[in-house]
Formats: sequence, C-alpha cells, structure tokens
Amino acid sequence: MFIAWAAISVVTALITISPFFMDRQNILKNSPTCISKKQFNVDCSLCGMTRAFIEISSGNFSNAHDLNKGSLYVYFSFVLNFILFASFNIYNTRKIKQNI
Repeated sequence: MFIAWAAISVVTALITISPFFMDRQNILKNSPTCISKKQFNVDCSLCGMTRAFIEISSGNFSNAHDLNKGSLYVYFSFVLNFILFASFNIYNTRKIKQNI
C-alpha cells in the first residue's frame, strides 16, 4: 500500500510542478491527445486538464476553471496528497531515529 501511495505521490507531484519548470508549448506538445476528443469529438471529464494546470501554475484560476471545471479540485488534491505523504515520511523518519 505504501509503495502505491509513494508512486502516486511522485507522479502527481511531477505533474503539478512541471509547469513551473517547463515551457508551456513543450508541455502541450508532449501531452497525449484525448482519445475521446480525437475519435468522437466529445470532451471527456479530463479534457482541458493539462492547459488548466498550466493556468493554475501561472495563477490564472478563473481561466483554469473555464478550461476544466474540476481542475482546481484535482490540482489542489494532488498538492494536498503530496503534503500529507511528505509529512507522513518526515514523521516516521523522526520516530525511527528516536527509537535507535
């Protein structure tokens, strides 16, 4: 269970911090195209999420909300998950060091 949480935390952390360090066009160019949009021309629940995350990273919360209504919730859930994961690991590391 811990390994799954660690993997999810690392991946979601990379997703949330990449817009701060990578060029917007590079992110969009390397992001996958939605199969639902590509084959059926229908938006799925994640359509616009990449562009919304880029907008959130720039502080444009209303643009992010316009691109995908759930983007703010998902983004901050990713951030909260990473904070909890890091806190859990710091707590356990300190606890182990105290027992040695």
